[in-house]
Amino acid sequence: GSGVGMNIKQGFEFIESPFFKDNHIISNNPGQSDIYGWPFTIIKKDESSLTTTAEPSISPTINTPSPTTILPINYSVNKPNFLIYLIDDISFTKFMNVSSPKGLHLNGKDIEYLDIDLPAIEEIMNSGVIFPRTYTSSPKCSPSRYTLLTGRYPIRNEWAKERTLKTSNGKQGINITIQTSKLGANNDSLYNIPSLLSTIGNYHSGFVGKWHLMTSDDNGYNLGCSSLSTKPNLTLYNQCTNIVKQQGFDFVDAYYHSNIGINPYFSHNPEFMVSKSQEFIKQAVNKNKPFFLYFSSTLTHDPSTSDALFNYDINSSPKGDLNILNESPTDTLMKSRDSIWDKTLSYGYPSSSPKNEFIASMTWMDNSLGALINYLRLNNLYDNTFIILMNDHGMGSKGMLYEQGTRIMQYVRYPPIFGNKQHIVPKDFITSNVDIAGTIFDAAQIEQNQIPKQYKLDSNSWLDAVKYQIDNKQDGYDYNNNINNTDQKEEK
Repeated sequence: GSGVGMNIKQGFEFIESPFFKDNHIISNNPGQSDIYGWPFTIIKKDESSLTTTAEPSISPTINTPSPTTILPINYSVNKPNFLIYLIDDISFTKFMNVSSPKGLHLNGKDIEYLDIDLPAIEEIMNSGVIFPRTYTSSPKCSPSRYTLLTGRYPIRNEWAKERTLKTSNGKQGINITIQTSKLGANNDSLYNIPSLLSTIGNYHSGFVGKWHLMTSDDNGYNLGCSSLSTKPNLTLYNQCTNIVKQQGFDFVDAYYHSNIGINPYFSHNPEFMVSKSQEFIKQAVNKNKPFFLYFSSTLTHDPSTSDALFNYDINSSPKGDLNILNESPTDTLMKSRDSIWDKTLSYGYPSSSPKNEFIASMTWMDNSLGALINYLRLNNLYDNTFIILMNDHGMGSKGMLYEQGTRIMQYVRYPPIFGNKQHIVPKDFITSNVDIAGTIFDAAQIEQNQIPKQYKLDSNSWLDAVKYQIDNKQDGYDYNNNINNTDQKEEK
């Protein structure tokens, strides 16, 4: 069960005992991470005026960060910066047809790829490397994120092993669920991308956004961090973000414990996340270090995007009122929330159409990515930042091993290695999100003998292979005719 929200059929329902019913979850707090499914039976109860941002501009404005305010004269790094921008529960659009599954007619469900203007994603695609066939290690949120950050398959997750052995003898294998796939207080906290980059690569590592990897006992601290999914608490927020820092991060803010539960205090706030990303990047520059930023968007997951746009503002957060904390995110390059909805309605769907929710969520998410791109560009950091854009899993058949559940996007931009023109790798060049760790270590010039023997990697770097393809002009994929050029059969 994913805890995706009330009345969303993507989980399970507890009645009197842990039976499944209609693949549906019912809970008073859908944002909690402690709703356990088979073989667990624990349901842990909770313990406990609109401001808009500056419009994008070619030239800096009063609210726009300036290159001269961030880069000191002596700033010099000889390694790439890294930005992983992870999109939550995204569905493919027509422009992404090179990456999307071709099976659109599922059992009792037809998939439609809408034609939406997403300029930031398109910029990465048009000036970077497109991987037409990338697959997630798991068609669910937490196991996929575990793999992304560690370079290991979910079956290696130590917390999952511990949970499995608490309820069985393990003969049926390791129980890999959203609830068991966490980064616990064990070797998984030591051997991951941010930890290795910080300790060996001398990187400044940061995280903003949806975590979804905290154990049910808060890595042994038992603080009740899950309550941050529905109610702000500054003291608890600081305590829980300090736990996440123990996973190897130097900086953690704009933190969302897991899925945002329905609550009157806060909802999606990408402005908060972008603002804190800028703060983190400034820190790295001031330390004269390359940075690794894991930006985990809460969009395009539930809760309602229109509700977030209309009924909450940029100061609403699980940290508390950002204006009171003197942290109001008015320094970003994002568009106003009103303009996001205006853009949504410009597609001409009826105001009551559910497609507007999807379009608004995609548009808002893309605008936050665009704000990060513009910030990097304005500060002369864009071309030296290795940008990886991907999603956690498929949505057409989320939770299943079909293409619509496991196939994900992967778009990468880094001109020093790949140039600044689009390259589409051949369709038989298959990658996975498990390969991100090895590729990052490779690009960060971390040698194999520098990686601790205890760090078990399932990851393979594709860096040299893609560079070879580009150097030898091996672009075997017909992008324009891709929709009809596939060996894959439709899923029935």
